[in-house]
Amino acid sequence: MNATTEQNSTHTPGPWKASETYPVGAWCVHAKGIPWQLAYLARSSQIEWPLEANARLIAAAPELLDALIAADGLLRELGHSLPQVKAVLAKAAQS
Repeated sequence: MNATTEQNSTHTPGPWKASETYPVGAWCVHAKGIPWQLAYLARSSQIEWPLEANARLIAAAPELLDALIAADGLLRELGHSLPQVKAVLAKAAQS
């Protein structure tokens, strides 16, 4: 996690890890050093969700945020910006 993320974010610091629970087959997302789960993705008998893919995407969130902040900084240095980047960073900063 970079200094910008640490100063401007209130999320649980990464890295986060996705793991399957047995015997249930659900997926959990945990942060290093945190004894409880950040997210629990349960199986449904009514619809088949891509639980593993969703859990891994959630677990990648801190690194994705850092990469997006870095990309935004580079774009600004080059005199550019992307509205999508600004929108996602604003969404992540909401608490």
